[in-house]
Amino acid sequence: MSRPAFWSGPTLAAGLLLLALGLAALLAPWIRPEDPDLIRVALRFAPPSPGQWLGRDALGRDVLSRMLTGARVSLGVGLASAAALTGLGAILGGWAGYAGGWVDAAIMRCADVLLAVPSLFLLLALIAVLGPGEGNVVLVLALTGWTGMARIVRSEVQSLKGREFVLAARASGARPASVLLGHVLPNALAPIYVSLTFGVADAILMESGLSFLGLGVQPPQASWGSLLADGRDAAPEAWWLSVFPGLAIFAVVLLVNQLGEAARRRLDPREAR
Repeated sequence: MSRPAFWSGPTLAAGLLLLALGLAALLAPWIRPEDPDLIRVALRFAPPSPGQWLGRDALGRDVLSRMLTGARVSLGVGLASAAALTGLGAILGGWAGYAGGWVDAAIMRCADVLLAVPSLFLLLALIAVLGPGEGNVVLVLALTGWTGMARIVRSEVQSLKGREFVLAARASGARPASVLLGHVLPNALAPIYVSLTFGVADAILMESGLSFLGLGVQPPQASWGSLLADGRDAAPEAWWLSVFPGLAIFAVVLLVNQLGEAARRRLDPREAR
């Protein structure tokens, strides 16, 4: 029996919802109801109602406008971090698997050291050194998250480097870097793509956690994590400040994981029937 089409059923729904969220984030400056930083103290903690659909925060700022603006940050940091750690992990893992010897040992020992340190502690230490901010969050997530990707790619490259097409490329005089980038890594794209998909969800959660702790995006700029932190102390009085950002994070991570799981089933040969 052939495998089911990738874009069908729940996967199609997840893809369409993520596309809608991405478009809303991109178009946020034009579709948001008002300036997300506009303070209206008279409307402080106004509950959700027509015209202010997600309510207002402690300064009277429109939560929907801040949610749309925060989506640009949270989704952007998630995608950028996942792309950066995937690229770094693929290059280092491919180099380790193809070169072997001391290169493999050195890269894998670095990965072991990073894996031995709790990721949250490592994230907090690097942020403390580099400082908070969007760019630093992306850099820190890439520097701490490449190890899993490197191990996956290393294993895949080790299984590919003895194949006939790789041996033929080496026999033709191609340089090692050319063989690795032009012949080996393109044939290892399936696990890279699956890991990239799950990496986006992990990066969104990490960015939200750092922003919640005040170590990510800094005020007055909004992200879903910082919005969640804003509602922490006002939860009994203004439940919507925590509920809506929390639901957004939950929904995006769930949808991205749905795509990742569908990709894994589609690309894994053991899933064929």
